[in-house]
This record gives sequence, structure tokens and C-alpha cells, in this order.
Amino acid sequence: MDTRYGKVFKLIRNQKNLPLSYFEKIGIGKSHVGKFERGEIMMAFDRIDNMLQLMNVSLGEFELIVNHNVPDFQNSFLLELVTAEFYQDHKKMLKLYEESKETGNLWLVIIAKARVEGLNNHEVNKVKEYLASIKVWCYFEITLAFSVVDFLSEIEIIQLIDDLKIKKRRVYGEFKYRRRLYQLIYRSIILLATKGNVKEAKKRFGISNFLWQWQC
Repeated sequence: MDTRYGKVFKLIRNQKNLPLSYFEKIGIGKSHVGKFERGEIMMAFDRIDNMLQLMNVSLGEFELIVNHNVPDFQNSFLLELVTAEFYQDHKKMLKLYEESKETGNLWLVIIAKARVEGLNNHEVNKVKEYLASIKVWCYFEITLAFSVVDFLSEIEIIQLIDDLKIKKRRVYGEFKYRRRLYQLIYRSIILLATKGNVKEAKKRFGISNFLWQWQC
């Protein structure tokens, strides 16, 4: 269990002169908060996010402080990959793919490989199983879903988006998360349309209503 989260949370709370009982208004008791701050328990990220919002602190800011104002390797890697993909820098994407192999992180390898040479059925199924097991998707899970969506059938694309609607979180209001989320949504629309299922794309992802529903 990583105790940094509780320590940083306590630091922020004390700087704002807020008592442990401050979070009872959103259903989180002071004893629970105290245990979290002391590193005795790890709180679910959706609850941490709710408490941070109550203190007017974004999850992105919190994560940065936890990592001593230095983005962790995973986030830095994903940012580099997203940038290389945007500029269609295939040489850079290949370099990042090779770097991902050295980390031993299966998911980073899959995300990079998807952009460089594609994924096989075994890799796609592993991603699907992993995403299905996660209750709350964060930026990493959205990126993982984006990496695999090209290799899904129409039915699987629709199921993926349906799952995301269930697992969405208020943190998607942050630009970083919202941008990646919209990339996944738009990519799904394009894929359904190119597969000849324009009707289904319009029905499920009508531009007139899907922007509103993802903000709620």
C-alpha cells in the first residue's frame, strides 16, 4: 500500500485548515479519513477525488504533488506516445515501443504496439478482460481502451462505450481526461461508420446529446 497519498492529502487538508470532520458532508467519516492519512488503509480513488473536489484541488494537481511535482514515468511515456501519434512520428513511436519492452510493463507494451504494428487476438482479449475487471476507469484505462478499439468488432465497440458510461467519473471534467475520452468516443464513431453502421453510430453517439451526457 502506497502511503504517499494519505500523507499528501493530510498536507493539503492542513494547509487549508480543514478538520477531519469536514468530509462528513459527503458521507466520509473523520475516522476513515484519519486512517487514510496515517497510511492504515487505502481509499478508492473516486472517494479521494470527491474529497479533493471539496477542497477545490484537482486530481491532476494531487497526483503531481504525490510524485514530488515530477510526472511519473507512466504518465510521461503516455504523453510522449500521444504526441508522437498526433504528429505521425513513426520513428518516435517505434522508439517508445522498444522502450516499453524494457520496462516489463505489459500494458505499456500493448499500448505502444497497437500504434506501431497492431495487436493480436490474445492481446486484445487480455485488454478486454482487464478493462472489464476495473470498476473506475482513470486516464490509463481510457488510453488502454483507445489503443484496442481499432481491433474490436462493432458489437464490442458498442459494449466498450456502454461500459465506459457506467464507469465514468467526475474527473472526466478535467481537460486531460476529457480530451482522451473524446478521442475514444470520436474514434468509436468513425469505426462504426466505416464498418457501414452509420445508423448505430448516430443512434448511440449523436453529437447533439453525447457531449452533454459525458459532462454529467
